[in-house]
Order: sequence, then C-alpha cells, then structure tokens
Amino acid sequence: MKNKSLNQQFREIQSDFRELVLPLYTDNIVNVMTKQRLTTIATNFFVFQPISEPNIERLLLTVESCRSAFSQCRLANAQYPEQFPPLFEQFVNSIPTSARDFNAHFYNITLPSVLEKFTHSLDALSEVIEQEDDMNEELDHNVVQELTMPTFEPFVDTSYDYEQKQQNIL
Repeated sequence: MKNKSLNQQFREIQSDFRELVLPLYTDNIVNVMTKQRLTTIATNFFVFQPISEPNIERLLLTVESCRSAFSQCRLANAQYPEQFPPLFEQFVNSIPTSARDFNAHFYNITLPSVLEKFTHSLDALSEVIEQEDDMNEELDHNVVQELTMPTFEPFVDTSYDYEQKQQNIL
C-alpha cells in the first residue's frame, strides 16, 4: 500500500512539472521538442533510482528549483529578448538526451549545479543590462555635450597631386 502511495505521489509530481513547463511553451520561449526535453527532468527521475520517500523528497526539491528558474525565464525572456535565448539554450543543452544519463549523479550533483549556474546567469544578466543602461545614459549625456561643442572640419591636404604621383609610378 505504501508503494502505491509513492507511485501516486510521483505521478502527481510529474503532472505538476508538466504544468510548470507549459507556460514556457505558451509564451513561445520553448518549442515542442524543448518542452518535451524539459519534462524529461521529472519523467526520468526514477529510471535508475528506486521510488522511495527520500527520492520523492529529492524530486520535490528539484521541481521547486526548476519552478524558481522557470519563473525567472519568463521574466528574462520578456526583458532581455536578445541576451536570454543563448543562456536558456545552454541550460537546455545540459539536460541529457539519453535516458541512461538520468541517474542519481545527474539529479544529485549535475542538475542542482546547472540550475544554480543558470539562475546565477539570469541574475547576472539583469545586472549587466542595468550597467549597460547606466553606461548608455552616460554616453547619451556625453553625446549631448559633444553636440553643443563646436565642430571642426578635418584637415585635408589638397596640394598633393595624386594623379601626377600615379603617372610617375607607372
């Protein structure tokens, strides 16, 4: 009976995870293939691990970490449409394509590390963009100052006869 309740919990977590990925698809952040690849994080959790209470807890922690990252994705995609896709692509490429790679090491070591790096990159992206905005404002201020400064025509020496020099070379 206990095993059946763990299986039921697992099915509910899988369903919740699919619902978690769905907004990324409906917001056109991911295509169908990428959506399927993301859902394999939850669906393949017990490929090489037994269904047990500690593993169900670990899966729940994984889902919560993904929930946090995916909510940041939607915001980052809206705010930074040019810079976000390469970061997201790196994250997606870190997800195994082979079921045999969804092992305990992936879930205990690799995935938490990748999620942490990904969320850190998203945080850093917003900081870099803010710094660029500050620099652009400063540059815009400098451009305004340059526009008020007198401008001078560049010096061009017209005394040199290029045609004569060309004939001397030939």
